[in-house]
Amino acid sequence: MGKYGSKRTTVDGRSFHSKLEAAVYAHLRGLEMDGEISDLRCQDSQYITDAKIQLIVDFSFTRNGRLVFAEA
Repeated sequence: MGKYGSKRTTVDGRSFHSKLEAAVYAHLRGLEMDGEISDLRCQDSQYITDAKIQLIVDFSFTRNGRLVFAEA
């Protein structure tokens, strides 16, 4: 069990910090397979400003040509 009572869960051979995070991944993976999103990434590192502030998000993907971040 994790720090906040979460339970590590595995989906498609990937380990996630919680059941919620695994469920969000499964949903996003379904959207990717249906062609609604593309470039799904897990635990993606992004720089969000010119000052090079790094943000690590649970998921990132492309939808309608725009980069989207998602947290679970």
